Order: sequence, then structure tokens, then C-alpha cells
Amino acid sequence: ATPNLGPNVNPEEFRAVTTSVAGAVVTASTAFALVWLIHWSRDERTNSFHKGRISFVIATFILVGTVLYAYARRQWLLYLRQQAVKAASTVVTNLQAFNSSSSAGLLLIQEVELVARGYRLSQPLPPITRLEEKGQQRRCARLRKVLRTTFSECIPAIEDSCLRLRHLITEDDLEKYLDIYEIGPQDVQEATVGFHADEFEDNESLKALRMWQYRFTILRKVFLCSLLSLEAR
Repeated sequence: ATPNLGPNVNPEEFRAVTTSVAGAVVTASTAFALVWLIHWSRDERTNSFHKGRISFVIATFILVGTVLYAYARRQWLLYLRQQAVKAASTVVTNLQAFNSSSSAGLLLIQEVELVARGYRLSQPLPPITRLEEKGQQRRCARLRKVLRTTFSECIPAIEDSCLRLRHLITEDDLEKYLDIYEIGPQDVQEATVGFHADEFEDNESLKALRMWQYRFTILRKVFLCSLLSLEAR
């Protein structure tokens, strides 16, 4: 079945079987050779199979079958490897795009809240989370809800993927990549807390959304480091 990897992926790139001139010539030559061997194994005088020749033909059949099986297995594993690399590349690209979109969404909410309260936009922006504690009316309610819902779906999924990849990699390799991306054990421990609906009193506050954004960012990097730690075979 053709994998569903997104609208930007061409399904024709994932065809497992392709036709080539070399493959057709090899198939025809092999079939002709096997038929000729069967004809050669027959004794024309007695119109029966010669024991020595039929033994040679059987051994040839076994050898050809073994070679074809090994070649087919190699081609299938090569196809699976290419498909896995393309799928992993698509996933990493989508995760990076979502991380940028969610960061931009949180920044927009913070700017809108500051402007609504009479503050000027500056760099860095003043902390809005303290102002939200005063119970004033909030803006961007739909965007807050979308971010909360998306984090609730993405964080457990990527956390589960990281746990599955842990069984396929060595801890030393993973730690090397985590050190390259400057991800410490404390960051990983905080990110593995995941998403819990009852963790915050208000799940749509900027404090909660920023915490989940931070955990998602760390988990995304851990997932990338886990993919890089996989042994290529």
C-alpha cells in the first residue's frame, strides 16, 4: 500500500516494483536457459531424463533460485530503506514547521494581550503571564484552544515515538547527539513529563501553553537525535 506521508509527497516515488530493460533481458535469458537445461537433461535415444544431467539441472535450479531470492531481498530492503529515510525526512520537516507555527502563535497572543493592556511592543517583550493572573479578559481564545488541542495530540505521540526508538539505539550514541544540540538531562527529564490536562488550573493560559511548547521543542530534538543515532544497515 502507498504510505500517506502528506500532500506534498508524490506517491509515484514509492512504487516498489519498476520495469527496466536490463531486468527484462535478465528475466528472459534466465527463463530461456532453464528451459534449455530441462531439454538438455532428456536423453533423445530413450526419451527419458538422464540421472546425471537431471541432478545437474536441479542443482542449477537451486543455485538460480538462491541468487534470485538474495537479489530480490536486497532490492526490497533497499526500497524499505529509501522509504524510511523519506518518511523520516517528511516527519522531521513537519515537526519543525509545527514548532515554528506554534512559537509564532504564542508570540502573537502575547503581543495582542500586551497591546490590549496598553503596553508598547519592545524587545524583549514584558512577561504577560503575570498580568494574566489578575483575571482580566483574555484575547485570542480560539487560537489558545487550537494550540492546547494540538499540544495534547502531538506531545504524547512524539513522546511515544521517542520511547520506541530507545529500544533501537544505544544510549552512548544518543547522549553524544544530545550534547551536540545542547540538551541536558534535566531538559529531557522535564520534557518527558508530557501533557497532562490536570497539570494547570487553566490549560489555555500563556504559562501552560509556553510550558507545553518548551516540552514539545525538547521532545522534537530528542526525536531527531534518536533518528540520527539509528545504525544504518
